[in-house]
Amino acid sequence: MREIIFFETDFGNKPVEEFLAQLDSAPRAKVVRTLELVHEQQIVPAKFWKKLSGTDLWEVRVEYA
Repeated sequence: MREIIFFETDFGNKPVEEFLAQLDSAPRAKVVRTLELVHEQQIVPAKFWKKLSGTDLWEVRVEYA
């Protein structure tokens, strides 16, 4: 399993968690399902995440239309 860590500012603010809390239930559920996929699956399709060049960070991508 992968560890998912949300960004936290030096002042303790958690903008990702704040953003998720403001989403309506359908898009929030989509984000949660995508995060669970990345967290639990050994092989994850590239469309769901991308390594940020020059860092050890990965960006999770959620498709919502």
